[in-house]
Amino acid sequence: MKKKARQDGVALITLWKMFLKNVFSVFYFMIVGLILAVIYTQFLVKPSFVATGNIENVGAVNTALMQTMPMIAKEQQTLEKVVEKMNVPVVEQAKKIEEINTKLVVNNYSATTLKVTISYKSTAKNEAELVVNCVIEVSIERFIERNPALEDKVKKQSNPIVARPTGLSNRAIYIGFIGLGVVFGAVVGIAGDLINRHILFAEDLKEYGVPCNVINLNQKKGDVIPPLETEEFLKGTIVLQDQLEGVIRDKKARVIGVANLGYDTYEVLSAVLAENLSKVGLKTLVIDLDLEHPRIHAFYNVDTAINITNILNDEVIKPLKIKNNLEVLPTTTYAYPAHFLKDERLHKLIRENALKYDYVFVNIPIVDYYAPILFNFDLIDMLLINTSFEGTKMKKLDAYIENLEIEHRSKLFLNGIDSRAKRDFTKIKEKIKALFKRKNKKDE
Repeated sequence: MKKKARQDGVALITLWKMFLKNVFSVFYFMIVGLILAVIYTQFLVKPSFVATGNIENVGAVNTALMQTMPMIAKEQQTLEKVVEKMNVPVVEQAKKIEEINTKLVVNNYSATTLKVTISYKSTAKNEAELVVNCVIEVSIERFIERNPALEDKVKKQSNPIVARPTGLSNRAIYIGFIGLGVVFGAVVGIAGDLINRHILFAEDLKEYGVPCNVINLNQKKGDVIPPLETEEFLKGTIVLQDQLEGVIRDKKARVIGVANLGYDTYEVLSAVLAENLSKVGLKTLVIDLDLEHPRIHAFYNVDTAINITNILNDEVIKPLKIKNNLEVLPTTTYAYPAHFLKDERLHKLIRENALKYDYVFVNIPIVDYYAPILFNFDLIDMLLINTSFEGTKMKKLDAYIENLEIEHRSKLFLNGIDSRAKRDFTKIKEKIKALFKRKNKKDE
């Protein structure tokens, strides 16, 4: 069983960066949550209020008599007087009595608190307060009618009866909907990145446990300069060369394979690296073995009449000189790349030229079983795999690395090129600064 290219799971720092990457998705769903909260509170849900009041035993009325108070409060005659006291029209009184009877809550008399508690719930604050006040007053009146000697022994609570809102407050509803929007936006964005995971950050490259480098092109929307011609790319390849140099010296590598799993633009990365070395006086050769999509000849604008596949005709192939310290062996398309890579004549050509140059860069096809062939025949000492942020699927990189033997994985170097167009907030910053300046002038 092949060893995995990287461990399972996602680092917390990667998840956090995914959250920041999807912050606009978060803001979008946060606004959606705010709109839904407004619709919910203004049109879908009605506020409700509960009013609560007490009938108090202030004259040491015995418990047996006080226990009749809850029954009196719920009696039909009591409710009839209540609706009359509330000035409910006669034609609506029956319906109102039924409504009050359904919503009215009367607790049993408490010998501890010496109170009978009555509460009523309504969508109107004033109505809830009115019903409770009327029920308490009518109940006391009817209780005294039955027990005239107990007048002034029971009374309504002295504090005003005030209805309180029930359920969640509007503030809580707004916070809840907005919070759900934030969570949903983050989940949607992060889940999308995880399901179809691409190289997005430097941490993604570090998961593979091999030396790596990142070239950030710092591109902005509207930039028209091709990536290969930008100053950031040219400087970035020099930094990559320095990083690679340290690893090369450590591993004593001379022949470096270059496989591009990123955007097609970077198929000529091996040629760019070779040019950098030639400028500092190192004799460098570029061999194009991408027999499916050869590009090196177009980059150098050379004819492919003399190309590396001519060795199949037992021809003696000599590198073409591009400039001082830089030569190239171009190729053309060939129908059987794997067969060609196993040809002993190719092996001899590479080994002989490796002794003549300080560095040899071999441009390798992106199919994941070609690099193992070159490693197995000891034709390359090191493999540089180039990736593009958002352009390289991690599954593809996994497959490429997992197809290599374990002993060859220590000879890997990963490079990532971030050519994503960043949002330019310069104009927004300038407007904010101008706004503050005008405000300061007004204050002065």
